[in-house]
Amino acid sequence: MMRRIGGYRIDSVGQDWDLFLRMAERGRVANLLKILYLNRLHRQSNAWKTAKKIVRGNDYALACARCRREGRPEPTPKFFFEEWARRPLYRRMITSQKAYADSFYRESLVCRLEGKRFAGLYNLGLASVFYPPKIFIRLRRVLMAANRQSDKRDR
Repeated sequence: MMRRIGGYRIDSVGQDWDLFLRMAERGRVANLLKILYLNRLHRQSNAWKTAKKIVRGNDYALACARCRREGRPEPTPKFFFEEWARRPLYRRMITSQKAYADSFYRESLVCRLEGKRFAGLYNLGLASVFYPPKIFIRLRRVLMAANRQSDKRDR
């Protein structure tokens, strides 16, 4: 499948989203219930330091997918990122809010892993203030995974 769609083609963040979106357009994709890998979570990770770039790259992948769906040519990365930088103030603020929410969410996870429950809850609260929809989606995912684990143990 990856060869048919041209593999990775973006040389920056957003490349995974671009690849997965193109795969979904050409075949069936699904989320698996089984956990296949674990992410290492630490404060020096790229995902932690480049949250805004990740949002920008994912926005580019989504814009390309929208253009393909509508039969229009995809924007070049240079054109897209120049236009992206000129977005209205409220759109730039939403991007910042998403990035801050993601950073606080990651911090809450690290605090919980370090046994700092109050700091973890505090950072989770900050994340939910900055961008509630993202946090609710992540928490729902965590709760669903916990329920699946509980169901396995009950069997």
